[in-house]
Amino acid sequence: MNGNLEKKVTCYQVKVMGLGRAVIAEMRVEILEGGVKIASSKYSNMYYPSSDWSQADPLVQKVCSVVFEYAEEESTRFNRGDDVQ
Repeated sequence: MNGNLEKKVTCYQVKVMGLGRAVIAEMRVEILEGGVKIASSKYSNMYYPSSDWSQADPLVQKVCSVVFEYAEEESTRFNRGDDVQ
C-alpha cells in the first residue's frame, strides 16, 4: 500500500417518508488506500421541510426541493379548503 488515503461518500438511496414530511438519504462512506477499499460504513441523514439541505448530495437537494415544495402547496390548498387530489 502506498499510503495515499481517499474518502469516498456516495448517496445510494433516497426515500420520501409520508406525503412530504421527511426525506431520508442513505449514504455510504468508503476509505480507499491506493484505490483499494480498506473500510466502509453506511449511515442515514434525515431531512425535514425546516432542515438546511444546502450541503447535501445534489440528488438529495433536488428531491428535498421537489418534495417539500409539493407538500407546502398541498398544505396550502388543504388549509384553503380546495379539493386535494
